[in-house]
Amino acid sequence: MLSELEKSELCKKCGKCCQCLVLPVTRPDGMNKSVMEDWLDARGCEVIRETKDNLFIKLPYPCPELQKSDSGYRCGMYHNRPQGCRIFDGSTYDFLDCAWKKAETKYIINLRGKNVSKSKGT
Repeated sequence: MLSELEKSELCKKCGKCCQCLVLPVTRPDGMNKSVMEDWLDARGCEVIRETKDNLFIKLPYPCPELQKSDSGYRCGMYHNRPQGCRIFDGSTYDFLDCAWKKAETKYIINLRGKNVSKSKGT
């Protein structure tokens, strides 16, 4: 299990949650799914997850405060970021492939120059 500090460091380098905007949208009654997907695709958007009641729409709009850095990404307003950013932990939008979630599932240990891959629970 990763510590909060390890999660924070991985999060600062990843930036996947800030590279796009994901919105849950109530599933439109009676709308043909392929029509909606075509409409979204024409705008550079896509349905990336579906539940019984919602579609999760990925819009290609990165946060204007996301800045590229030597180690990955950084937030230009990290200390003053909105509450939604402060509480975001990737669990709601697990399909964003958060770096720390991947690290908890599978991590690499460098042991005397050899990479040894371990899975969670082993």
